[in-house]
Amino acid sequence: MVNIFICLNKDERITSLNRCTSILVVDVDEKKIVDEIKVEGIIDPDFLDDYFDKYDPHILFTCNINEELALSIEEYGVHVYIVKNMKYNDLLDEIYGFRV
Repeated sequence: MVNIFICLNKDERITSLNRCTSILVVDVDEKKIVDEIKVEGIIDPDFLDDYFDKYDPHILFTCNINEELALSIEEYGVHVYIVKNMKYNDLLDEIYGFRV
């Protein structure tokens, strides 16, 4: 199982970590959505800690993130990838070759 996190806004477009309304958890081996973590307010590594333990993501996709927060997340072994604002299925199709 290889999980990734994708920061989404209410329109299901990839957005910055600090502006997301949810974080989509996708298993790229099984090509399915595992969970959608609802987000309210500012996200910090403490909020994400339990989810990192639960899902062990390899990558977090976001549109924008401050360097300090990115470094904190990468200390958990999660790579932070900055991508353009797009529909999450377009990203999955472009990188992994599938849609969910």
